[in-house]
Amino acid sequence: MFPLDTFFAPATGIALLILRVSLGVIFIVHGWMKANPSGPMGGARGYGQMLGQMGMPGTFGLVVGYVHAWGEVIGGIMLILGLLTRLVAIPFAIVMLLAIFMAKIPQGTPFMAGEGQGTGWEFDFINLATLLALLIMGSGSISLDRLLGLPL
Repeated sequence: MFPLDTFFAPATGIALLILRVSLGVIFIVHGWMKANPSGPMGGARGYGQMLGQMGMPGTFGLVVGYVHAWGEVIGGIMLILGLLTRLVAIPFAIVMLLAIFMAKIPQGTPFMAGEGQGTGWEFDFINLATLLALLIMGSGSISLDRLLGLPL
């Protein structure tokens, strides 16, 4: 074992906490932008209507809009708390894959957008990588999963 391995081994729980909290905050903020009725998208209903304009059939777009918006908020909170982390990571990872391969790449969005053009799909990619790390490693020692003795 390398000396740094020994030095950092006790901090694994802290490292996973940092990953969970940072990713959870991102999902809460992005979910709230979609869910907030006073927000730029007009709430989950407005977000669902936008999905309809992108080709998702009427009622299905509205259902997906509500589930996606509130799923990000609630799932983000669960990530921060370390509650069912692996189970939360799976649908979030699927959403990131869908965002990359069904929305960003087909629209010609580059990996990194130019200055003033917003983000490319690098943002979705790093979120996906972090979710996969949490899926593999779990929530860590500083989590509700561990406190409640959940085998996740």
